[in-house]
Amino acid sequence: PFEAAILRRADIIISTSPNYIPDSKPLQRFIDKVRIAQTGLITERFDLQDSDEEKIREIKLVNRAKLLLMENESLSENDAHKFIEREAMNNRLPRAEIAEVIISQYTGGAS
Repeated sequence: PFEAAILRRADIIISTSPNYIPDSKPLQRFIDKVRIAQTGLITERFDLQDSDEEKIREIKLVNRAKLLLMENESLSENDAHKFIEREAMNNRLPRAEIAEVIISQYTGGAS
């Protein structure tokens, strides 16, 4: 009785699984009010794309270059980041290319 009264007064009844609804006797009387709010993730949406791989490569290069600038030039992380950004903008090159030059400069050519 209490459950039925609550469900009757509800404008919307939320279920976290569509599989639950057919087996729930109390919900059968209020099926028109039931909405699904799934809690699981659709993992296909998180598959890496080719552009993601390139972005990850760029981030790794820039982070390695920043670390080298911090170690060798006594720059803060923020200043090292600004340096790479400024060089990329001034030379009209992608940050990854600037990072590769910096890495090569401090490691003798090993990226």
